[in-house]
Amino acid sequence: MNYRFTGRARLEIERHDTWWRGNRPAAPSLFLQELIAAIEHAVNHPLLGKVYRDAARPGVRYVILPRTQRKLYYVIRNDEVVFMAVWGGRRERGPKL
Repeated sequence: MNYRFTGRARLEIERHDTWWRGNRPAAPSLFLQELIAAIEHAVNHPLLGKVYRDAARPGVRYVILPRTQRKLYYVIRNDEVVFMAVWGGRRERGPKL
């Protein structure tokens, strides 16, 4: 299955990666490692992501990056997975999608 990132997702990935590398010197690449695994999971098994019930649009799903406590949000459009956002898992609310 094909995939792409929205502009928002790209900015959030960069922001999270920069923060992680600057604040987690014992495992500076952990965020990117988990992100790559989550992308592969979503692309290969898109329906296994959890449904994001607070989304304004139907069909938004997410996968959890377990050690970094981030969530990767996406939708399935035809034969493409569109990654929409990366959000800190400890926040009280999710992103507005």
